[in-house]
Amino acid sequence: MTGRGGLDSRPPESIVLDTDGVLLDSAVVHAAAWKIAFDACLDRLAPDIRAFVDLLRTKGVTAFADAGPALMALRTAGVPCAAVSASRHARTLIRAAGLAGLLTVIVDGEDAAGLGLAGKPDPALFLRAAALLGSRAQESAVAEDALAGVEAARRGGFGLVVGVDRTPLRSTTALLREQGADLVVPDLAALVRSVWGERG
Repeated sequence: MTGRGGLDSRPPESIVLDTDGVLLDSAVVHAAAWKIAFDACLDRLAPDIRAFVDLLRTKGVTAFADAGPALMALRTAGVPCAAVSASRHARTLIRAAGLAGLLTVIVDGEDAAGLGLAGKPDPALFLRAAALLGSRAQESAVAEDALAGVEAARRGGFGLVVGVDRTPLRSTTALLREQGADLVVPDLAALVRSVWGERG
């Protein structure tokens, strides 16, 4: 592993992946839940705080098409994977999307609250996930779509910081690089191919 700037011949021993935007396409569910909550607020001046969980039951959440195959390829390659999210619903989301069995560790908002872990751009969530995987940050990769997440990974001293730009025109690629991403990919299949070889 090398630090900033790229890889040498030894790929990371483990990877920590952000949940929303990297593994799960949950933006639609979040938006629909907020609409229900705001509509209820306007109607009764009292938001429906269970709207998100109800939507999960009725509509579910979708994993990106490449997430499952990429996690399977990493598992086959012996690379343990962790999912990280500040959301208290992350475990429910990941289970609903059918990815829980492909992850070694999940660190979510419940863990953060219970352990007093700060949110991004603080690296605490990522460092906790790496520790649970039994890896040092320098030997681990982080995959993140948000600028604050890339900053957190950089501040945490992770050996490889990967930006994931799923936007149609790759409109965040330059920003992710400026924030400190060593590598920017359009999806997780490209990440697996780029870092661990033709396994994704």
